[in-house]
Amino acid sequence: MCKEDSIIEDLNNLNATTISEAVWNKLYEAKCMDLGLPCKSDKQQERFVTQMMLNQREDRLSFRDQGMSFQSANIIGKTLIGHNDNLQKIDLSCN
Repeated sequence: MCKEDSIIEDLNNLNATTISEAVWNKLYEAKCMDLGLPCKSDKQQERFVTQMMLNQREDRLSFRDQGMSFQSANIIGKTLIGHNDNLQKIDLSCN
């Protein structure tokens, strides 16, 4: 299974109000690719996932100041497709 198929499978398993930790982990990997950094540190990844999960609300997602670009945008877009009808705001500022 290729990486993109894995992402799509994870996205298909989302419930209506939360994004799974597996998707946040994939977003972290994409962010590292966007920044040209190796994804070595489990501690950094855990901190990123925890912060993203804390910033997640039923009606909004915040990706503010995360240094995200094309790879991350691909994951975010796939996450949003059919995910949550209640989503009203996505903060992508300072990326």
